[in-house]
Amino acid sequence: MQKAIAAAKLTVNPALAQCQPPLDPSLQMLQSLPRPRQVRFRFQGSLGAVAIVVVAVLGLTAFFLAGAQAHRRNIHGNKDSFTILLPLVFMLFVFVFLMAVPLFREKRNLPLLRDGELALARVVAQQTIQQGKTSSSKIDYEFKTNTGQSTRNSCRDLTNAVFEDMTIAVFYDALDPSKNIAACATYLKIVDSFQ
Repeated sequence: MQKAIAAAKLTVNPALAQCQPPLDPSLQMLQSLPRPRQVRFRFQGSLGAVAIVVVAVLGLTAFFLAGAQAHRRNIHGNKDSFTILLPLVFMLFVFVFLMAVPLFREKRNLPLLRDGELALARVVAQQTIQQGKTSSSKIDYEFKTNTGQSTRNSCRDLTNAVFEDMTIAVFYDALDPSKNIAACATYLKIVDSFQ
């Protein structure tokens, strides 16, 4: 009896070899959402850090400039001194520019996430790329369309949480599967409409 159990442990069951791991609950949620999906912009990664730092600097600068202007009015009696606000206006312009660039870049991904087909892709490679003091994650993924066409693409992983052989969500254009975006490679987020 023990020999039979030991032999069974050593043999490979082909049905088990092809089994997929259980789906992540977030992937199951994405599959159940009707189209058009609700999509929102999310701040994460370096974009979130930049936004927080710029807002903090703008707030502190506004506070100190308001105090300096009040002090100048008390000393000189000058009520038309707006030159001290020019750095604040410049920083506000830079902040709006830094936030607008990703928004315009993500505009082309919006239709894919809202109305595109959903496929579950397998990450075939992941590498960490060093760029000076910072690093980013680049992934290669492969998925099959509803028609059975196999498509492979690579992108930057904004979450830094994806690893090889992981299953990820990919949205693609049914007419042109080469137009696709992995959910981890966009600043857009699909909102769970069941909440």
